[in-house]
Amino acid sequence: MKKLTGTAIAAAALTLTLTLTGCNPLGLLLPLFGSQQPATIPTTAAAAPTTQAPTTTLPVTTAAPATQAPSTEAPTSAASPATEPVKTLGNARLVVTPDYTSDVLGITFHMPEWQNKVYAEGTYTDDGNYVLSFYEGTNLEAGLEKGYNGMGFLFSVFESDTESSGVIDYPAGSVTVNGVKKYLTYFKPTDVRFDVESKELQENYQAVYQYQREYFMSGTVRSDLNYSTSARSDSVNLKSE
Repeated sequence: MKKLTGTAIAAAALTLTLTLTGCNPLGLLLPLFGSQQPATIPTTAAAAPTTQAPTTTLPVTTAAPATQAPSTEAPTSAASPATEPVKTLGNARLVVTPDYTSDVLGITFHMPEWQNKVYAEGTYTDDGNYVLSFYEGTNLEAGLEKGYNGMGFLFSVFESDTESSGVIDYPAGSVTVNGVKKYLTYFKPTDVRFDVESKELQENYQAVYQYQREYFMSGTVRSDLNYSTSARSDSVNLKSE
């Protein structure tokens, strides 16, 4: 019979003790030999966020407002006033913008204080020349109701075959239309053109009449008409583009 050493006796006693208490001796020894279980935990924790729903649904949510109806309906609403009919009195049309352009004469006038107060009327003379005239609205309407035209007259510009030389109309330069030289004339009223029986109508007329010469001289002629100023000392010339 072999004699047991101290070390062997201690090991045998440890084994017996663990066996009696229900502990697995291998479970205490495995950590000493590098168990692989902890190495799998970071992998699982790191992979989880990449599969979460919010990271894939956010772009869809932020893009949604671009398809909403109001963004396409607004231009339609803004454009609708342009389809409304322009108010007229007789053959004259209300000036509804700060700038008024005569396509026939090729002139644009800047008249902000006359917007929605003054009417413009274009007619042709017997010799085929064009006349553009402006009227204060309330006096023009009052005159038409009483059966006569011309009330509220402010100024006119017209084309003719010769340069004006009178004392009540003023040369305003010349243009070339289809190779033909036409002279422009500025004419303003020489008599009372408001209803003298109404203080309100008189004040309405005077409020806009004060701008008539300034607004005529604001006229700018299209470049293709080759505008030339008049050399006459009494001329009231326009500008060219």
